[in-house]
Amino acid sequence: MSDQHFSGYKHRLALIIPTRNRPELLIKLLKTINLQTVMPSQIIIVDGSNEPIRCQIEPYLSADDNYIHVYPPSLTRQRNEGVRLRSALRDF
Repeated sequence: MSDQHFSGYKHRLALIIPTRNRPELLIKLLKTINLQTVMPSQIIIVDGSNEPIRCQIEPYLSADDNYIHVYPPSLTRQRNEGVRLRSALRDF
């Protein structure tokens, strides 16, 4: 994804995706994101699934993307963890 990251744009975009027990839909979303002409600089997946789904989605992630498993799940907690991770990774 890095070769298409907002070339010519002043700002960068991090996409935070909270999810729970929906690996098939998440894979479909990641495939769709990869088809975009302007790519996010970073994708952060915050998984609240009963069992981590990282191994199922790994082929669709780039080196710039992050995956964290948050349990017990809560949409608010998952969003906050994604923002916290993004804030900790201020290098992009």
